[in-house]
Amino acid sequence: RVNDALSKFDSYERKIDDLESQVDAYDLGKKTLNDEFAELESDDEIDDELAALKKTMKSKAAANKKSD
Repeated sequence: RVNDALSKFDSYERKIDDLESQVDAYDLGKKTLNDEFAELESDDEIDDELAALKKTMKSKAAANKKSD
């Protein structure tokens, strides 16, 4: 069950990455350097949140396996 959730989560992550790539392709040349830096900082924050969520999910899955 947890593996299915993680699999779906990874699938959504790939879809979001694909959509972001498409948006970036449309926005080429419209962004300033400051805009690019702000976007990279935002991406880092999202990556950190995602890593924390994955760690929490894996911890819960491990705890569930131990209790079984």
